[in-house]
Amino acid sequence: PAWVIDLGCGTGRLGLPLADDGHHVIGIDENEAMLDVLRTRIQPHQAIGLIGADARHLDMDVQVDVVLAACNFLGHFT
Repeated sequence: PAWVIDLGCGTGRLGLPLADDGHHVIGIDENEAMLDVLRTRIQPHQAIGLIGADARHLDMDVQVDVVLAACNFLGHFT
């Protein structure tokens, strides 16, 4: 399984299916309301960690296989 960062993970549209496929997902989103919804959707067998943060100011010392920034995520930065 791959280690995946899902930037702007929201309610898990991409992260949940990836976790279902056995991948380890780190979801990052600054919207706590969206993360609260996602927390209710995570199943015990899914390897998903969540970080409530602004992706522009992350300081992470991790090695991952894939970073996702879907749905024009980067286009929302000014």
